[in-house]
Amino acid sequence: MRLLGINLLFQGKAIQSNKSPNLNFRGNLGRTQVDTVSFKGNNERLDQELIDYLKSVKKSEKLDFEKVKKYITDGADPNAKDKNGQTPLHITARSNSTDIIEFLIKSGADANIKDKYSVSPLHEAACFKANEALELLIKNGADVNAKDRDGDTPSHIAAMKGNKEVLETLIRHKADIKAKNQNGATPSDTAAKFEHYDVAQYLRYKMQER
Repeated sequence: MRLLGINLLFQGKAIQSNKSPNLNFRGNLGRTQVDTVSFKGNNERLDQELIDYLKSVKKSEKLDFEKVKKYITDGADPNAKDKNGQTPLHITARSNSTDIIEFLIKSGADANIKDKYSVSPLHEAACFKANEALELLIKNGADVNAKDRDGDTPSHIAAMKGNKEVLETLIRHKADIKAKNQNGATPSDTAAKFEHYDVAQYLRYKMQER
């Protein structure tokens, strides 16, 4: 009987807990539940607007630092993702916008964040020959040996594009140029495959040094 009484007590509390919530109750931040939903919705809108803006700017054009700053200070998430998992840092890394990259990182952007294909901002910088962005990302902890879905490192991507200057930077920061992707190819193999023979030769020489 005592156990039955305890069970009935718990059931009674459960019923009470199912009462309609008080939407006007204010939590620790002074917001009601309605305020919280509205706040979240506004932030998601800002996230989308920030990403849309960054994507809309052509590579030949300069991104507006003040505009990006306003989105972030108004509540946009520096790690917001589009449908492919690309973040503001992925997009700005492509454009070599070091002022914005630095601001995003200071605002909490993850230098090692990956999209749905496991591509990091450093992969993007390597692909688009954004050497200054590459340096800044590495300075802020970006992994020079990060692998994407195909096992390609930033060195593989730079080799594929024939970006020798980027490779020099990666090597200076201890990138593993002997790393193999899922097809068993090194960056040197990748450079040769895409007919960047001078880059392939340079990488083979650097591999012999190690």
